Amino acid sequence: MKLLEKSARKHLVKSVPDPVLREKLTPNFLIGCKRILISNDYLPSLCRSNVELVTDAIAQVRERSIVTADGTERPVDALVYATGFRTTDLLSPVRFVGRGGIALDGVTPRRFSISARKA
Repeated sequence: MKLLEKSARKHLVKSVPDPVLREKLTPNFLIGCKRILISNDYLPSLCRSNVELVTDAIAQVRERSIVTADGTERPVDALVYATGFRTTDLLSPVRFVGRGGIALDGVTPRRFSISARKA
């Protein structure tokens, strides 16, 4: 994982020249703890002059703008509401059957979970 993380950080430095924006985009968790986005155009798109990455809390969503917790109103064309994903759905095309013939997709979250651990 260290090699993959090093490669991802190198790609971030190459793709995002602005150190402030790069800091906002640098994860505070180990690679693999959340979904890995493989894309050559995602990071450069955030460097465009008509794009602003807002990481502040949104207090209000209006018809054509958002208002952040500090009271700043920003016009928006698109609002990306990225909450994550269900990790077990990632495995849905593959059927795993364990002891006693129990299928992974049929096990309740209380009995099974996928997690990442800091080494």
